[in-house]
Amino acid sequence: MSATPKRIVLLVDSGTLPLMEQAVSLAALVEAQLEAVFIEDDELLQVASLPFSREVSLRTATVRSLNRERLQQEIDREFEQFRLRLEQTAARSRVQWECRRYAGSRREAWRESAQQVELLFAGGAQAVYRRPAQQRRLKDMVYAVYNGTEAARNAVAVALTVAEAGHLHLVVLIPETLNYHQLYQEAQELVQHSGVSSQLVPVHHPDSMPNLKVMVSGLRGTLLFLPRELEILSPLNIDELLQVIRLPVIFVP
Repeated sequence: MSATPKRIVLLVDSGTLPLMEQAVSLAALVEAQLEAVFIEDDELLQVASLPFSREVSLRTATVRSLNRERLQQEIDREFEQFRLRLEQTAARSRVQWECRRYAGSRREAWRESAQQVELLFAGGAQAVYRRPAQQRRLKDMVYAVYNGTEAARNAVAVALTVAEAGHLHLVVLIPETLNYHQLYQEAQELVQHSGVSSQLVPVHHPDSMPNLKVMVSGLRGTLLFLPRELEILSPLNIDELLQVIRLPVIFVP
């Protein structure tokens, strides 16, 4: 895979729409096309069809029936508003874009998209609401996990490209495995002649989802580049990971 990706796919749902601005900024930095996939939760629509379904207003605490037709209209309106914002934001950054709807769960969207694209951009509510609006653009530092695989080398290469273009600091996270010193040397060779401000940091081996969640939950910065072939990553685990991490994740093949 090239260190300069040509296509980035952004997965968004109702709770993560503000991630679009960061995805556009990333696409502008690396001069890539952006494809936004707006996920419609078909399970929620199915629940809305049940006669006993109710919704509670956060503003007024009132309870009313959950109507599928009304919910579908709200989703349609939200999609059109998102598409208009994407068009305007992409035009300002001169980014080529497209937008489509996906009826299904985020896990299903991730499973289908992960096999077809160079970079997959996703994030959870923590990445949106734990950060002030003025900090949602690309700045500060980026992270990449290096475990010696081809996907990890690609992750570091793309992270270097983004860091160089955005004048960001790169932190390479290296699992403390039995071959840690070899991994450290390999990562050092990847970054040492790049001209990018960087550092190599040992981390507890993310050999399980709890360990990976501990590793990423404390990260503060702009983006995390993860090799998509981590053994513990699956569509189910992706949802679990995005619930705790406070920055958007770029999955690299």
